[in-house]
Order: sequence, then structure tokens, then C-alpha cells
Amino acid sequence: KEFISLGCETGKAAFGKPFSEATFVARYLAPFHSIHGCVASLFAQTYLHERYIGGASANVAFKHAREHLGGAASFRRWDNGTMYTD
Repeated sequence: KEFISLGCETGKAAFGKPFSEATFVARYLAPFHSIHGCVASLFAQTYLHERYIGGASANVAFKHAREHLGGAASFRRWDNGTMYTD
């Protein structure tokens, strides 16, 4: 299962690493810094569109969603305790 958090700083290791290591989590996406709700929502919408409507892999959808924000926020992808930024 994929989880997307839109809460500020929930992509940091203190939460992201142990949460992503849970057996019920396949992937965890979350912002690294404080984030405006509109920007967070745009990230989630873009990721979900790319992933489930566009048929992109999780890596490609994550990359496109980050690029779509134009540097307005920094999101992290956690897979089984490992953090990815691209």
C-alpha cells in the first residue's frame, strides 16, 4: 500500500523511516519541510494522476510530481526504510 502524507515535516527520518518499514507499507511519500496546503494537495493530485491514470511507475510518478511543484516544496519517498529524493 502507498501512503501520502500532506502534513508538514512528516517526510523526515524520525517518522518516515520507521513508518515505511512497517509490513503494511509499500511506499510512503511526505513533505520534508513546512508546506502550504495548496502545494501539498497539488503534489498528491499530480502523483495520483501520473500513477493511476497515466500508468507511470511509482518512481516516475514521484519524479513528475516533484518537478510539477517547481521547487515550491521538498517531498521524500520512503521505501522500506530507505529515503529517495528522485
